[in-house]
Amino acid sequence: MKPKQAMEYVVQDYNIQLSGKMISRALKASREEVIGDKGAQNGKIRDYLMELHRKNPGSTTRLNVIPQPESLPLFDRLYISSDACKKGLIEGCRPLIGLDGCFLKGYYDGQLLSAVGQDGNNHFFVIAYAVVPNECKDTWKWFLTQLQHDLGDSTERGWNFISDQQKDIFPRAFHRNCVLHIWKNFIEQFKDQQTKQLVWDCARCTTEIVFKAAMEKLKQISVLAWEYLDRFDPATWSKAFFSPGPMVDNITNNMCEVWNAKIVAYRGKPILTMCEDLRCYLMRKMAAHKKKLEKHVGALAPVQQKRLDDFIKPKSHNWKAIWDGDSKRVLFEVHCMPCKHAVVAMSKMGLRPEDFVHKWLTMEVVRATYSHCIKPVNSEEYWVQSNAPNTLPPPIKRAAHRPKMKRRSDPVKKEMNPNKYRKTFQVTCLKCGQLGHYYKTCTNAPQRRREGQRKGLCNL
Repeated sequence: MKPKQAMEYVVQDYNIQLSGKMISRALKASREEVIGDKGAQNGKIRDYLMELHRKNPGSTTRLNVIPQPESLPLFDRLYISSDACKKGLIEGCRPLIGLDGCFLKGYYDGQLLSAVGQDGNNHFFVIAYAVVPNECKDTWKWFLTQLQHDLGDSTERGWNFISDQQKDIFPRAFHRNCVLHIWKNFIEQFKDQQTKQLVWDCARCTTEIVFKAAMEKLKQISVLAWEYLDRFDPATWSKAFFSPGPMVDNITNNMCEVWNAKIVAYRGKPILTMCEDLRCYLMRKMAAHKKKLEKHVGALAPVQQKRLDDFIKPKSHNWKAIWDGDSKRVLFEVHCMPCKHAVVAMSKMGLRPEDFVHKWLTMEVVRATYSHCIKPVNSEEYWVQSNAPNTLPPPIKRAAHRPKMKRRSDPVKKEMNPNKYRKTFQVTCLKCGQLGHYYKTCTNAPQRRREGQRKGLCNL
């Protein structure tokens, strides 16, 4: 609750007018009572992680501290990966992992690094997350090292990664760059509308010949734009060169973006409250998906069945399969979902397209993903206290200038939604009647009212 909302609540319900400072002090005390003291929670992190590991055996928790010569250690970073999330990823999710970080809005700031997968029903599936002081090569290397210990070597599991930039870990794994981030950096230099669209055309190419034709078209329009995109390895941002292992052709890191948007309300809370809210959110999400999918009847996941029925099968009616005279049936590989041409051939042979869909999109694998669950954790009074010394909160780093409360506008936001309607208005001064300023900052002469007009009244 904001101070302004609290002040309106007190006036409307109790008819009491309080000062702003009194409202702020009351809200601060209420938050500490309900949410917890933001400084004292750092001393209970080790006990919480032990309780989390005791209730969810097989989970991975890591706590790094900074030792002090004549004081208690300082909190540095934290890593959590539940056993249900690790098993669900290995048993039912496709081996494509998105990596991203977001700001924490609490008193001590920091960054939340996340690793997010995708289940057979195209829903995001959180694997692990970490609280670190900032986003840099050192923190990402530490986070991905812990993730590698949990998931195993990339050569054994075939892990693929997608992020806004290449990471320095999992060197033998396939990496993808988020095309949205490439496009954002691209349009800062090249403003032509046709050139902007060609970036997405090149990324969506499914064959090497079509990709080369799209790049040649870009070169004819702008040589500098072609040189900019030619610096990137096509295997990291174009569908035509993607590794076929994950059986998914995502070119953007939307899995992490959705996860970051879902947890906005939790990112401003103290560290223990935030970690517990994240655990509860994942627990509820997994339970809700499990309950919803139990009622589904069919071999494929709901989203995949809809994709096959509404998008692929109708397009197959425009094609005709012709027999070449060979009586042999050749078994060919279909990447996850059969295309419209394969559906026509299957229909002519009396086969069902659902039987040729990859197992990662079937209900059997989706149910295996959510067959595990995250167990609840006892309240604080039932935690087993450790013998290790408590940790102090990290040092506060504040800029010299006054903190900015308004979010910095994205310069390419208007380019992403050119047709979006934006509400605009102009302020009218109640003193002089001019536009563009308030009456408190008005230096003009007051507007002369008409005879008989009073302040606060209007003629009907």
